Amino acid sequence: MVCPYRLLITIFCIAFSFLGIGCKDNGADPETLPKYLIGQVQDEQGNKIPDVDVHYLFDVNPSSGLHALDNILVTITIHYEVLHPAHVNLKVLRWYTEELIITLIDTEQNAGNYSVSFDAAQMTNGVYFYRLWVGTSVTERRMLLLNTDLPALTSTRPLATSDAQGQFTIANEQFGLGIPFFQTTVPGNVPDTVYVSPAVQIVLHKDGFQTLVQPILIDPFKETRARFVLRR
Repeated sequence: MVCPYRLLITIFCIAFSFLGIGCKDNGADPETLPKYLIGQVQDEQGNKIPDVDVHYLFDVNPSSGLHALDNILVTITIHYEVLHPAHVNLKVLRWYTEELIITLIDTEQNAGNYSVSFDAAQMTNGVYFYRLWVGTSVTERRMLLLNTDLPALTSTRPLATSDAQGQFTIANEQFGLGIPFFQTTVPGNVPDTVYVSPAVQIVLHKDGFQTLVQPILIDPFKETRARFVLRR
């Protein structure tokens, strides 16, 4: 993966060769069912606020590699090889929910080496992956995206939006806790293995209100409920 650099976003990647890791939970046991962060958004008078965009900031453990970076990745270029003429499909999806972010390729291609680029600047913070089908062969690669600039972050497509009752839910698995990522932003260096810290900061934004940044500790095995108060 080759990426041009700018300021404030960091991406970590790790390759894997099998499907379904962390994306779905088919167990019927209540103990194995997904747990959620459930947020209630209201104003200072206790009125519920709908249509609030939800983003988050996070750290990684160990954190030294993240804070030592000076540049960001905006354009991501994916390189791949087609050994024989085949149908090629390449999609970027959100981790766990498998929400489609963008389809980059969906066409027949001849044998050869190819590359395709896409702009990650409009993607909110979090864990993503791309799925590349070449004929019947499939490859997936995880990507961890962090943007620490609040105005830029709150202009992106949100992770969730509060409903008519001012409530939002985010599955704990979406935060990517416990998943190893190899830092690959410094060519030639031995990649560091990092993990998303469970101490995140929920970022709430709606026009007419002050942007709220509120710390939350996510326990991947428990449901978390939190109240968020927006001020004008």
